[in-house]
Amino acid sequence: MIRKLDGFESERRSYRCTICGRAVRYESPLPKQYPFCTERCQMIDLGRWLQEEYTIDRHTTPEDLGESAEFEG
Repeated sequence: MIRKLDGFESERRSYRCTICGRAVRYESPLPKQYPFCTERCQMIDLGRWLQEEYTIDRHTTPEDLGESAEFEG
């Protein structure tokens, strides 16, 4: 859906929160909480990483590390 806002066209978009599944509508740019709906869902996700509920299922490569891999001798 495209709306005119103060003479400018604005496209309304939406996404689903990766934690609770709530639909979030926004007009560009993306909200600072993206891909979550609230700071609470951001903190839930962070807690899951810190409690090691999430894992990366492969070994990292120098490309995964980006510039930090250059410092390893």
